[in-house]
Amino acid sequence: MDMVPIKEIAGELKVGKDYALRLIKRRAQSLGLKPHYGKRNAVSLSRADADRLIEDYRPARPFLSDAKSTPGGCFYIIQLHPEDLPNRLKIGYTDNINVRLWDHRTSAPTLKLVKCWPCKPSR
Repeated sequence: MDMVPIKEIAGELKVGKDYALRLIKRRAQSLGLKPHYGKRNAVSLSRADADRLIEDYRPARPFLSDAKSTPGGCFYIIQLHPEDLPNRLKIGYTDNINVRLWDHRTSAPTLKLVKCWPCKPSR
């Protein structure tokens, strides 16, 4: 039987290895997955089980296919609550501004991007 290691499954899902392992544990029963534990508890799935998990997976954030990753990243300034506290600013750095804004919107849904400065890619 062709076994697929957790690292390869994580790569196909575009998630970290730990997150892929949690997905397998959470969805094992509902998808009928049979994880195989090898040396040092290394987890792998059959190719059919891995394909079933990948097909069922829907990312929590819809940014995987249309993400705008900035080479070298960017610095940004956002207003967390522009209507109530316009002087309260968040200054930060990110490799992907869309993902960062998505993350901040969980606690500040009305945030406003004030400025974003792309950085030069490092060599």
